[in-house]
Amino acid sequence: MRKLFVSSILSLLFVFTLSSAQAQYEQGQLDVNLGVGLLPTFFGSGTSQAIPPVGLSVEYGVTDNISVGGYAAYASTKIDGFDDWGYNYTILGARGAYHFNVNNERFDPYVGALLGYNIVSFTGDDDFTGATASGFAWSGFLGARYRFTDNIGVFGELGYGISILQLGLNLKF
Repeated sequence: MRKLFVSSILSLLFVFTLSSAQAQYEQGQLDVNLGVGLLPTFFGSGTSQAIPPVGLSVEYGVTDNISVGGYAAYASTKIDGFDDWGYNYTILGARGAYHFNVNNERFDPYVGALLGYNIVSFTGDDDFTGATASGFAWSGFLGARYRFTDNIGVFGELGYGISILQLGLNLKF
C-alpha cells in the first residue's frame, strides 16, 4: 500500500514537470502558511490529544523554483488517567523546497526538506520527571498550494514532522 501511494505521488509530480508554463512561484516571493495537523505523529499508547498540531512556515523565493525559510510547530498530549500529565512538542527548523512549473498559475506543487530541532517537555506532578526526547529533527515533505486570489489560498503537505498531513491557509506577499 505504501509503495502504491509513493509511486502515485511520484507519477503525479512527473506529469506536473512535463508541462512547462507560467511561473506560479517567483524569485522574491514571500509565502506564509498557517496549518493544522490532521494526523499527529507524537502520540504514544496511553496518550490523547490536548492541543492539535499547529504549524507556521515562512518561505522566500531565492529563484523561480527554489524557496528557503523557517518552520515552527506545536502539539500537546495528555496522559490518560492523569489529569495534569502530558507532553508538549515543539519543532523549530529551516526548510527548503523545489516548486514545479505547471500550466496553472494558481496551483503550486512542491517538494522539500526540513532540518531542525524537536523540543519535548513533560508537564505533571513535580515529584515525577517524565522522559524527554528532544533532539535533531528532519523531514521530507510533498505539498501544494492553490490560490483563490493573487494573495490568498490554501495549502496541504504530506511529510513527517508535527503531523503527517497538514492543511491550512496560505498568504502570498
